[in-house]
Amino acid sequence: MKSVILHIISLIVLCSCSSQTTDISQAEQSKQLEVAGSTADFLQMTQDDKGNTLAWWIEKDQHSGESIICFSKSPFSKSSSADLSFDKARCIAASRGVNPAHGEGLPKLVVKPDGTYVLVFGRPNNNSSARFASSVLYVQSFNEGENWTEPKLIHSDTNPDNSHAFPTAILLPNGEVGAVWLDGRHHLEHSELYFARTEGRNGFGRDKRIGGPGCQCCKLYMYVDDNQMLHLVYRGLTKDNIRDIMHITSDDDGQNFSSPALVSRDNWQIMACPHNGPSITQTDNSLLAAWYTMGGEEGLYYARSSDGGQTFSPRNRLAQRAKHPYIASLDDAAIAVWDEVFRESDQVYQRVKMSRISDEGVVVETRYLSPAGIEASMPYLMEICEAVDDVPVILFAKGCWYALERLSFRSKATALGLDWTITPEYAREATRGEITLQGNYDPSHLLSPTDEIKREVTRMIDRFGTKRYIVNLGHGILPHVPVDHARAFVDAVKEYKAAD
Repeated sequence: MKSVILHIISLIVLCSCSSQTTDISQAEQSKQLEVAGSTADFLQMTQDDKGNTLAWWIEKDQHSGESIICFSKSPFSKSSSADLSFDKARCIAASRGVNPAHGEGLPKLVVKPDGTYVLVFGRPNNNSSARFASSVLYVQSFNEGENWTEPKLIHSDTNPDNSHAFPTAILLPNGEVGAVWLDGRHHLEHSELYFARTEGRNGFGRDKRIGGPGCQCCKLYMYVDDNQMLHLVYRGLTKDNIRDIMHITSDDDGQNFSSPALVSRDNWQIMACPHNGPSITQTDNSLLAAWYTMGGEEGLYYARSSDGGQTFSPRNRLAQRAKHPYIASLDDAAIAVWDEVFRESDQVYQRVKMSRISDEGVVVETRYLSPAGIEASMPYLMEICEAVDDVPVILFAKGCWYALERLSFRSKATALGLDWTITPEYAREATRGEITLQGNYDPSHLLSPTDEIKREVTRMIDRFGTKRYIVNLGHGILPHVPVDHARAFVDAVKEYKAAD
């Protein structure tokens, strides 16, 4: 058995989270997670629709010697302990021959709200003599990984000599899975970006070109923000081999995408593949993108956007030498994590480093996550939230309806904030009435007539009950809500009288 060492910050929650915090050093922990029978490389994690933690990785098949994707589950527990205990590893036969693991081209497992597992991965076309011939495939499971469908191409191009690689996938706001990859079907000097999304149990629908030209060997990264906007960042490839970071968006679950826009004009000119893609996340009021470049002064940089990604601030440097950067939200700040070469006397090895960046774009703390003397890498940064001591905390995990029970028992939060998609009845049942709830009026309903707002607020309080409940919106107030409508919300709470 080979153990996998993960450096985690408090509670693992694979969704956008919010809470109060002061110092990430209080939460830093090193956990050694053991999965029976595993020889894992590039372990990643997510949660299923029941709150179970799923881990998946690539290993060598003991019989054929081929790479194969395996996974394991840590069943949900009401224990207050944050330790995870995984069951016996199971390998997915349909994934045999997956591209060998490296930090830029990892398979992606996404669990839909209905419990469907969707696994997207790349595989070389070994029967082709063409260089870089490869396909992007997917399999589905409708019974929690017990059985899997036969692998299918995600792309409409069936020519085995063409290159389709570096896929990633994400859960879209409508509950379907969106996937994007680098596509070489047109035999250009660069890759193009293609996108497809699932259509219920039928798998992925027709693919389409959404961006490019792109660098042929750097990871793609997708993120859905609080306004249900899908963001995609990638390393472009323009004339004279300039490989700078580009950004595109979709506000309709991938039906349409914006034109590519430049994140930073680094003018990195290189006649080779850097194998070093970007990442993006959202804090309270800003988007933050992180990437590596050798354009100008070499380093890992980040830039901030306060207008939803239409423009980005001048870049700021985090580190000189870095690989595989990832960035995720933490309260009103962001955490950037990357692999960095560490030199100590005559020893040279790789460590995981982390910086906390405020919503204003200021670095407020930097430290190593992995212990000295241990070779480590961070292939995938998990979305995390951390509850601090000595301060009452309301933890708002948008979109995490499936994790409410887990959050109520495992976090140190005083209360849980709810978004407007969660029914009061489900929230009370999931948390067993053991924690205070806050929310969850739909902010868009503040545009309704004031009488209707008052009726809805009264009905919402009736459904939650007055015990262990804080009346609030299910997200931030929209800027164009009339003041009188907001006042009607407040008045309805003040005037509330429980029904006889």
